[in-house]
Amino acid sequence: MGKAKQVIIGNSAAALSAVKAIRRFDSSCPVTMISADNCLAYSPVLLPYYISGKIGREGLLVVGADFYERNRVELILGNEVVDVDTKNQRVQLKDGSILEYDNLLIASGGAPEKLNAIGKHMARVMTLRTIDDAQKIVEISKSAKDILISGAGLASLEVANALRRQDRRVTVMAKSKQILSRNADAECASIIQSEIEKSGIGFFLGRDVTEIAPCKDKIRVSSDMDDKITVDMVIVGKGVNPNVHFLRDKRVKIDRGILVNEKMETNITNIYASGDVAQSKSLLTNDHRVFANWPSACNEGEIAGLNMVGHETKLPGEVGYNILPIFNRTVAFLGETKANCPAAEIVKYSDDKKGIYRKFLLKDNRIIGAILLEAFQDVGIVLNLIIRRVDISHRKDELANNHFSWGKVLHDMA
Repeated sequence: MGKAKQVIIGNSAAALSAVKAIRRFDSSCPVTMISADNCLAYSPVLLPYYISGKIGREGLLVVGADFYERNRVELILGNEVVDVDTKNQRVQLKDGSILEYDNLLIASGGAPEKLNAIGKHMARVMTLRTIDDAQKIVEISKSAKDILISGAGLASLEVANALRRQDRRVTVMAKSKQILSRNADAECASIIQSEIEKSGIGFFLGRDVTEIAPCKDKIRVSSDMDDKITVDMVIVGKGVNPNVHFLRDKRVKIDRGILVNEKMETNITNIYASGDVAQSKSLLTNDHRVFANWPSACNEGEIAGLNMVGHETKLPGEVGYNILPIFNRTVAFLGETKANCPAAEIVKYSDDKKGIYRKFLLKDNRIIGAILLEAFQDVGIVLNLIIRRVDISHRKDELANNHFSWGKVLHDMA
């Protein structure tokens, strides 16, 4: 395996972790990384902070040039993959060059979902996924007084927060009837929305964008509820699709993402996928889904890298989680946070005055999901209990207590 050609499509969390894993066991095999971005690896999670001016461009970078030098990586920047020939094991780039591989890791991330309502390209209708997207938003927003965010998920709310200021009106429009519909229940979403509205953000929920059209020097946005809003710019945050446009060879199985097994292998043995482009197994439900967060991408990339150099390693399953500040709140979503499991038992604790909301979903006396708003000091313990599938039947009734003694639970686990 020492001379096997390792090719990686992508240059973010999964790709970087794969390189580290490869070099732990093979210091000499050729490693090539390809990225459409013309810059070193950066964190898309930090882009809202860049838009708000809290960090500069350098603050987005997660590694320096020395990372690639130290790990002997041939880095190809600003060149997009346009085709993968799985039979002949070749990757074709936009500039026409061809790369051969023995093992291929697809860690190309996701591409933002577009609005069907846009009839033609409009310079002030944007998405936020890349560093170039962020730069465009920074430039155009300098003169924008009215901004519409299409979508009310985590990323969209972060963008709304990044762009708000006293002399600007920011409005969020979403097809869902509540914010954070993929993560939160209605009660938690309502608490968070109330806090956001206090900061001046407006909401149009339960309606979808049907048309975006020029209106003199502005943009007119129409909805399926006959709303008509005139704004200076629109930012679309309706979701992310796997970046697989270059897989014209239909041999690789794709569902919501590229389907992978516990070794991050696709259905073709020498092709792997990790990160936002991959669809891997859930530890809690055994179904396959895309775990679109930085820690999952790192774990998946490491597993892929190890297997690429013959060090067989498996990821038994994943648990989705997000922990982040939303305006003046901090919220954690762990595991299965929506009550869509018929057998799920719900235990809740709330304190309206303090804005605390804690919800646990249980199945067979084990925690399968949790929402922790504000009172999140025990998030690490809860996540550990979810991953380890610990039976808490003897303390289940105490979960609703915000002062629940996790120490006793840990003692019982020892």
